[in-house]
Amino acid sequence: MVALCAIMNHLSGVDRLANRFSVMRHAQSKANAAGIIVSRIENDRQGDYGLTEYGRRQALAAAQGCGLPGDTVIYCSGFARARQTAQIVRAYLGAPEAVVAEALRERCFGHWEGSAAASYERVWAAGETDPGHADGEVEPAAAVLDRATAFIAQLERRHRDRGSYRRLGGSPGQFRPRDRRVLAGRRRSPCRPRQTGGIPATSQTEPAGDPCHRP
Repeated sequence: MVALCAIMNHLSGVDRLANRFSVMRHAQSKANAAGIIVSRIENDRQGDYGLTEYGRRQALAAAQGCGLPGDTVIYCSGFARARQTAQIVRAYLGAPEAVVAEALRERCFGHWEGSAAASYERVWAAGETDPGHADGEVEPAAAVLDRATAFIAQLERRHRDRGSYRRLGGSPGQFRPRDRRVLAGRRRSPCRPRQTGGIPATSQTEPAGDPCHRP
């Protein structure tokens, strides 16, 4: 059980970011194509759940359309689907090698691991009602918010003098592609993706005062 008293939004009260952040969902994975949930890194490493050929084409198309510069600093989770998406985008942009960040891991779906992707809906619905929901050993949406915003705050400190783009390769269970308010410091539960088919989506968070609103 997670101690919710220790969970927080680390960007609460922040009205200006030093860097511009872009969040891209991974492309279609083999787990997406099979319609199953793979949210534990050990299962991802033991299986073959990287990108499908279609997913690789999606990732390239996303790279071609993202408009990010070649000096973008890319962070991604350790899941094969995220690493492979990041590598395709990195290669197209001519950016430095992607950095694997444990904080960007997939939300753990507990007892639903390995079940049909339709199970996502019931977990998301429970999280909408109660961000602290952890039934079935599911990672609470509030805990995802805690680690995701803590990571953004860490990047702000690490790259404060650079003032450039940061691309964060999240998983659908972690960030809502449509919900950039998590990164802007407003409290919102980042628990549901816009779709479950592995279609990449990009959202950007600009320094305050730059009204970028990119779906």
